[in-house]
Amino acid sequence: MPNTVALQQIKSKWEEKPFHGQYLKRTKEKDVEKDQTNNCQWLNTRGLKSETVVFLIAAQDQCIKNNYYQNKIQKDGNSPKCTICGQLQETGDHLVSG
Repeated sequence: MPNTVALQQIKSKWEEKPFHGQYLKRTKEKDVEKDQTNNCQWLNTRGLKSETVVFLIAAQDQCIKNNYYQNKIQKDGNSPKCTICGQLQETGDHLVSG
């Protein structure tokens, strides 16, 4: 069995990251199904390429280059608004659910 203290330390470091900790922070919000979100059975899907897994995990952490990312992280001066609707911020959650 893994060392619980070590795992908590890793989790805390991950959560402290301003951008890469977004997934972990998002899972604590009221509108998220915690049991379904933490049930990472999709990681064990047969035939899933490692590139796909990496991309999905990056998407969960809001690390996909979109308008929000370019505005908030790269600070390029462009609008964080969605390219499609032009109203809400173009985050990974918005692109997937909007």
